[in-house]
Amino acid sequence: MLRKKSPEVIPEKSVTTIDANQSAFTFAQARVYSGASCWQLRSAVWAGKLPAKRLGKSFLILRLDLDAYLKSLPPVEPSKADWLARRHKASAA
Repeated sequence: MLRKKSPEVIPEKSVTTIDANQSAFTFAQARVYSGASCWQLRSAVWAGKLPAKRLGKSFLILRLDLDAYLKSLPPVEPSKADWLARRHKASAA
């Protein structure tokens, strides 16, 4: 005899918020503030590129440190690829 499946309960996703006057972030808050993924931020902390503080088992990233890290990232250089120039020229025509 087949049993009916009970309906799945889907947990609600929590919304990560940031206070405008907040001076330190968790990884989730730093992700929202910076636009970088949690993994990218954790990797930067582990590599010593982004300073973080320990609070028990959690990490805190100071806003000033995160701003300095984001400013230190290299700029994106415009592409000099010929195929891209031809594509833009064709789409403009």
